[in-house]
Amino acid sequence: MSKEKENSKEAKEVWICEVCRKDFKDDNSRILECERCEAHHCAKCLKIEDELYDKLMQRNDFHWYCSGCESKVMQSIHLEKEIEKKLVDFMSKVDYKMKTLEGNVYKKLAEMEEKMNERLKDHVTHTAVDEALQKVNRNAMSYADKARQEIKEDLKTEITQNMKDDIKTEITGDLKEAQTVLQETRTQVKEQLDKEARRNNIIIYRAPESTKATIEEKTQDDRDYALELMNEVLEVDCHIEDIKRMFRMGLRGEHVRPLLIEFKTREVKNLVMESAGRLCGAPDKFKGISVTHDMTLAEREQCKQTVAEAKAKTAADTSGEWKFLVRGPPGEMKVIRVRKRFQY
Repeated sequence: MSKEKENSKEAKEVWICEVCRKDFKDDNSRILECERCEAHHCAKCLKIEDELYDKLMQRNDFHWYCSGCESKVMQSIHLEKEIEKKLVDFMSKVDYKMKTLEGNVYKKLAEMEEKMNERLKDHVTHTAVDEALQKVNRNAMSYADKARQEIKEDLKTEITQNMKDDIKTEITGDLKEAQTVLQETRTQVKEQLDKEARRNNIIIYRAPESTKATIEEKTQDDRDYALELMNEVLEVDCHIEDIKRMFRMGLRGEHVRPLLIEFKTREVKNLVMESAGRLCGAPDKFKGISVTHDMTLAEREQCKQTVAEAKAKTAADTSGEWKFLVRGPPGEMKVIRVRKRFQY
């Protein structure tokens, strides 16, 4: 870098050449200043011709160091490159450890999900799901703790204290991100297990409740009603052997409780849902009832929002020719537009 000159009305700066000890007061003096020690050397002592000096001064990227500082500057540059190389190597190790951690987490989740699915074939309770998820969380976090400890050991031996602080900050962010991914994965696993537990279920709303005296008689009335609905109205070949369990949801009160039916196979459940449209022409005994999927909380929320969207679009249709309906399985519901049928 060339010298920096500062003009002042009270005094003028003087530069002294470290070789010839000559004073230079003129702003146009041909002199160079070392960027490290700030000592000055005139162009004559450096054997730099005027033409070359002028060209050097025109460059913004020109840097100059005296002979005493040049070797130290070069050492600093080499040291910086070495530190940078070590940092790159270390970060590659950190990246590998984080990927290994992530792989172990997902592998453990997959193994736990497979084990839980095996148990869910016969029976699933929310308590079992929560306990399994807690075990997944403990196992997954043990991997995170192990990786964190290994990273700390590398930090103690491979880089300086200042670099440790910077990398620890970055690693903490990565671990927080990994924990966020883990939490999202746990939520998805829990949702998937809940879906699996409900996949063979239907819910019948507003099916009249029996007034019989005993629980056995009331249960038998519900069975007879459900089988008649499926065989006579929906035209689905369904027998009592196809039903795994059936019960009223909630406590008895002023309102009719929904009737939940779990089938032994998904095929029968699908046939029932595909035939639900026949309820439009049902006898008076079955008027006003509805048959729906047994949805999770997330699916019910999505269904609620989709229904609200369909109603809003229908209300906003100024032509009066269209109505908007909700179609699709739970979790994948969407709004479709159909033309209204007019009666003359």
